[in-house]
Amino acid sequence: MVVVDTEIKNLLSGCPALETIVFNNVGGFRRFEINSLKVKSLKLEGYWVDDGGESDHSFEIFAPYLQHLELSQDFHDFKCSLVDVSSVVNAKITFDITCIKDLHNDYDQYSDSDEEDEDSCSDYHQAFKTLIQDYLQKLSRATELTFGTLFTQVLCILQLKGVPIPELECKHLVLELHLEKFSLYGQLAFCEPRLLWRHST
Repeated sequence: MVVVDTEIKNLLSGCPALETIVFNNVGGFRRFEINSLKVKSLKLEGYWVDDGGESDHSFEIFAPYLQHLELSQDFHDFKCSLVDVSSVVNAKITFDITCIKDLHNDYDQYSDSDEEDEDSCSDYHQAFKTLIQDYLQKLSRATELTFGTLFTQVLCILQLKGVPIPELECKHLVLELHLEKFSLYGQLAFCEPRLLWRHST
């Protein structure tokens, strides 16, 4: 289902008592703005993608009074930026992304050479590394955090490269990993929470 920015604004203004928003495979919006003091929880379970061929594959969340944020399931190649989530105390970030080279059976539309394909893929993944660094900064005051496989992999890569990780205030950290083989070397250096490790293959 497609929901544009104005429809989200109309929904919020028409439901002043709304406290929880759950969107399952809903897309189309580019700015999810929640200024209501009542809305405490936002769950985006996947981001719906059409075949419109839009070049802008990003959207942002502005919700300064939100307390619980959950981003899960498949976001395809869309980048979700957290503009203001300064009141979030509980966040679950377990969404998956798809490499641009795997989005279509024929990805030659992205470039004309293997070298350009590799450059495009590298830039794409670097953008997500930068995005996750920003997530850590924006969620640094949350006391409960749940990270999925993608987030955890990027954290390990950043640590191994010596990239500074923001100090987190979280007291309860859950890692939901869906991997057969994975090393957590250096993973726990960025915070000292109570750790619950959920691993499934």
